[in-house]
Formats: sequence, C-alpha cells, structure tokens
Amino acid sequence: MKKIFENIYLFSKLTTSLVLFAVLIIMGYFFYTSYQNQDKVYLEKKSQENKFEEEINNNSAQIKIISENFVKNQLFLSQIEELIENNSLQNDSSYKINEELTITLEGIQKNINNLFKEIQSIKIKIVQFEDYKTIKDDNKNILHEKSINDLISLIIIKYENNLDFEHELNSLEKIILPNKDIFIEKIRVIKRKPYKGHYFLEDQFQLEMENYIKNKIEKNNSNFLYKIISPYIKIEPSQYNKIKSNDSLLLINIKKLIKEKKINESIEKLKLLDGYENFFFNTIEQSKIYIEFNKNLLELI
Repeated sequence: MKKIFENIYLFSKLTTSLVLFAVLIIMGYFFYTSYQNQDKVYLEKKSQENKFEEEINNNSAQIKIISENFVKNQLFLSQIEELIENNSLQNDSSYKINEELTITLEGIQKNINNLFKEIQSIKIKIVQFEDYKTIKDDNKNILHEKSINDLISLIIIKYENNLDFEHELNSLEKIILPNKDIFIEKIRVIKRKPYKGHYFLEDQFQLEMENYIKNKIEKNNSNFLYKIISPYIKIEPSQYNKIKSNDSLLLINIKKLIKEKKINESIEKLKLLDGYENFFFNTIEQSKIYIEFNKNLLELI
C-alpha cells in the first residue's frame, strides 16, 4: 500500500514538473515575441525621429534665410518711408513718382506679410516636432520599464523553479541604470547559495511539519505501539488538533502562505511556534535565501 502511494506521489510530481516546463516554454515564447515587437516599434519610431530631425534642420535653414530677407525688407521699407517724407509733392511729376513708390511699398509690405506667415508656419512645425519628441521619449521610457519588468518576472519564475537565469540577468544588466549595478552583483552572490526551488521548499516544510507534529504527539502519548508505527504514518495538522489547536491552525496557515509564495509572512508565522528553530531548519534557510534574492531583484525596478 505504501509503495502504491509513493508511486502516485512520484507520478504527481512528474506531471507537475512537465506542466511547469510547458508553461515556461510558452511564457518564453511570449517574452520573445514581445521583445521582437518592441524592436520593430523602436525601429519605426527611430525612422520617424530621423525624418522629423531632417525636416527641422531644413526648416531651421529656411527660417534663417527668411529672417535675413525679412530684416532686409524692413530696412528697405524704412528707407522708402523716409524718402517719401523728405520729398515734396508739389507737381504732377513728383506726385507720379510718389504714387509709384507707394505701389512698390505696398508690394514689399505684402511680401513681408507672406514671409511672416511662412515663419509662423515653420514655428508651428517646430512646436509639433518638440511635442512628438516628448511623446517619443515618454514611449521609450515606458518600453524600457516594461523590458525591465518582463525580465525580472522571467528571472523570478526561473529562480522559483531552480532553472538557470544567467542569460536574462545579463540582459537586465545591460538596460538598468549604472547606479543599480551593485544589486546585480549581490544577486550573483546570492545565486551561489543552494536554493532548490519553490516545490522543494514546500516539500521540506511538509516533512519538517510532520516531524514537528509527531514529536509533539509522542510527548503526550506513551503508547508503545504508536512509537513503533509513527515513522510510517503521514500526519497532517488536522490530526494535531487533539494536542494544541492553535499550533494546528498556525501550521495550516503557514503551509498555505508558502504555497501562495508569501514567504516573508510564512516565516513570521513560523516564529510563533515553540521550538520552531529545532524542527524547521531547512524551511528557514531556503526561505531566507529566497527573501534575500527577491529583495535585491526588486531593487532593479
């Protein structure tokens, strides 16, 4: 009977591992697709930016030429106005000259107005370019943050499943700010510590919890037969209710927190058990490594 349960347990673990591996492959594909799309968007935006920069350079040159012509026309207009004021309009000949100057003056004024409109149009284009550049910078920041968050999520998934994540860590190192390189180095140091994955942590807690419960029951049970068969009995917290209901509820809660990957909370709850450090050594050590790793990784966000 015991052999059958062991086979069922091994089969369930194998099935879980295969499902998890399939999920990792699918997620890896999605992350790869996401990075390909980001590269495509980046190239398109870069092309647009180069086009706008070329236009703004051309417009700047045009503004310079128009401004120079504008100044020359204004100077010429001032000279004509001065000439008109100094000339007398006493005879028909001088009146005719003055009329011609007036027509010329109106033509120049019209040209000046057209130049002014062109300058205003170019200024509007410059403002639009600046707005586009601001939007482009904002989008670039959003893509940069998303890349960091995606890499961090993938690293956490791989770390929790005891898979190598050096490639993702190297990619992350290339895009973070220089002042955060220290956290990359800390992560590499923590990586050398033997964290064996989240499923291993769950299994270790289960084993240590059973030993803890058996020890507490044995202290309150003098039955010789029980002591002989106890090593072969699987004990759950529900069977511990007879001894100390508070501890039983606490163990159930800790198991739930570990399954939900709320490791910080689980450790705090674990410390409420009497003599916890003597029975949950592996759980505590693995949890400390996990907490330290996540703390430094999340500093990169």
